[in-house]
Amino acid sequence: MAFSPWDAAVGEPIRALNFQLEESIRAVVTLQEEAALIDSDEDDQPDLAPSEEPSASEGPAPVSDTSGSTLAIADAPNAPALSKPAGHSPKPVAARAPHLGDAIQTRVSDTNREPSGDHAGSAEMSKEKYHSKQHSKARRRTKRAVSAAFGEPGISKRPVKAIAAKRRSAAAVLASSIDLGADIARALQADNKSTTAADAQPIDTQFSLAMDDVRVATTAYVGKRERNSEAEKASASTPITKEDLIARDFEYIPWDGRCAGACSVYRQRRNVDHRQCRPILDKNGRVFAVLAGRPRDPSWDQVNSDLQAIFDTTRGAYSLEPKQLQHRRGAFPAISSGISYGGGQKHVMNLSQKTQSNQAVMDSLLAQTAVRRVANFGNSALQLFAPRLYEHYNTTLYALCDKYPELQPNFPNNVFGSATFNLGPRTVSYVHADQQNLPHGWCAITAVGDYDPVAGGHIILWELQMVVEFPPGSTILIPSAIIRHSNTVISPDEHRYSFTQYTAGGLFRWVECGFKPVKALTPKEAKKYRNGHPRWERGLAAKVDNCANTQLLRRARNQRYQQKLKLRVAAPPARTFSRGSPIASMARAATAPGADIYSHAQIRLPVTPDALQRGELERLNASLASWGCPDDPRAFVEELDNCLQEASQDTRTRTEWVAHTEEWVLAGDPLLDSIQAFIVSGCMASLCPEELGRVWGEISAVVFKVQYVMAAVEVRLDGLLVSP
Repeated sequence: MAFSPWDAAVGEPIRALNFQLEESIRAVVTLQEEAALIDSDEDDQPDLAPSEEPSASEGPAPVSDTSGSTLAIADAPNAPALSKPAGHSPKPVAARAPHLGDAIQTRVSDTNREPSGDHAGSAEMSKEKYHSKQHSKARRRTKRAVSAAFGEPGISKRPVKAIAAKRRSAAAVLASSIDLGADIARALQADNKSTTAADAQPIDTQFSLAMDDVRVATTAYVGKRERNSEAEKASASTPITKEDLIARDFEYIPWDGRCAGACSVYRQRRNVDHRQCRPILDKNGRVFAVLAGRPRDPSWDQVNSDLQAIFDTTRGAYSLEPKQLQHRRGAFPAISSGISYGGGQKHVMNLSQKTQSNQAVMDSLLAQTAVRRVANFGNSALQLFAPRLYEHYNTTLYALCDKYPELQPNFPNNVFGSATFNLGPRTVSYVHADQQNLPHGWCAITAVGDYDPVAGGHIILWELQMVVEFPPGSTILIPSAIIRHSNTVISPDEHRYSFTQYTAGGLFRWVECGFKPVKALTPKEAKKYRNGHPRWERGLAAKVDNCANTQLLRRARNQRYQQKLKLRVAAPPARTFSRGSPIASMARAATAPGADIYSHAQIRLPVTPDALQRGELERLNASLASWGCPDDPRAFVEELDNCLQEASQDTRTRTEWVAHTEEWVLAGDPLLDSIQAFIVSGCMASLCPEELGRVWGEISAVVFKVQYVMAAVEVRLDGLLVSP
């Protein structure tokens, strides 16, 4: 007799001589398979005529009788051991019925119950009811066939439940991959440092930005919608290759999208040196589009790989509607998020995700480190090449969020109102323009995937007759409302995705109309908003006017916009402020204007033995005191307007006032640079949490005040310089 641990633990075991365990399990499983098939989908069983319905006597036997007889218990000590039946190789339940999954296991506890009346027998079915049932099943089969042809789920419960479970699993994976806030902040800071215009090589074109020459509405808030014929729509969706475009005399722009000084395999293979940032200029030398490239980070390829996995997971987790799978931009799944107005909306609002599960997926997607890094780089590129346009975006979005606290931007410290995720896996867009976007604004497009950018995936700019290589991981900014664009095809075994950021022109119209639609204005009020020519010219002036050489490009960044903290905090409350002597001295003295209005206490030094920390803060306070930081920025602006009115009445006074004011504004840039250097130097690492919070709060308030007054001065200087 073989060794048994039961002998030592509880004594000699009791043997059931007539009980065949494997046969019993097989019978139970067979019975449950039949019952589950009947319950889950009646279409899997052959249809029976009313006269052929099984009777109660022909139904399945009770589970308790499957062993063939009552279990016999033998207490003979030498009973023979059970042997495996010859030729039997039992399979696991999941292998025998893979379509049932865990459904069988959940029913094991119910195996000893009598069959229900529905399974034991059924009432006589009428002929009309039978034929109605047949027609219903036929319709379901037809719908399943159509759904299968389009790759969509069928209508039976089993596929729907399986897809729902798959989406829940993918959503959980997406949510679990969100990194810590500190890690994201460090990555974003590193990306910002690498966003430069060094060695930029402009691309000259003969494109005209005159309002009459571009696709823009008369109000200049949105692009002009053109009604295309069916032939034009078919042509827009026709796949096109690089060779087709070159044969049509399109200008071909090779571009690796990488760092200007890096020596990549791409460059060695092509024996060319294509710069990272390449601004595109119109015939007057104005920048209206930018090949921005990517951050100078060797790990950026990993960001591209992470985005592919994130987009694939999102595509499985998000419940997509038919209109999100096939649309005028292409035949690929696309989902959007952010703040928008237009296209039938009656009020400014966040784009709806329809269901709570979809909203949870979108929230997880927006929190991914790779997504936030790409979004941040597009934001920094806009800030670099169009600083005034960036401020226009920032001011509008801030005004909306301040007016309507329920609005939720996609990302912190990002001026774009909305974003779209084109989830691939083969995102090749049709010829289209995004007419609802601000026409003089920019749309940041980031390509993602594993395709060969030399062979396919190019971006085509149709009005420019230009085809540009668009490597994965790179970003391009274009005025998508007035420039039609599309992509060339990629190979069948390649994958391509894209991520876009933009702002609807309707948001700017809503804010400029006093937070209401144009229809709510009086005819006299609405008249000035319907004339878009002045608005269009102001929009063009918001970008860099001339970037023909590298030195001017570097200056165009406007140092204050390079690596500065953009803090959305309320203006500090008014304290003691003398109205007798503030900024008016700027029109009379060339020395440190505004120094006499620094009336509030400086940043208090923390109690710490760190000498470097103390010295850094002392130097920072000295810089603030010498430059002049107003205690109440709003009162400062009021006094500034009085000075502006005085200066505008006398040409000589105005010239002197402008010169001194510009000098004072320029002196604020090094001050903000000092604050930034102080923050990134790690000097605050030794502070306790309470001291760190206090110092950080006071520095934030100072940064806000400086940015607030400098922006106010710049706006008024611009208006003074362009006025007759």
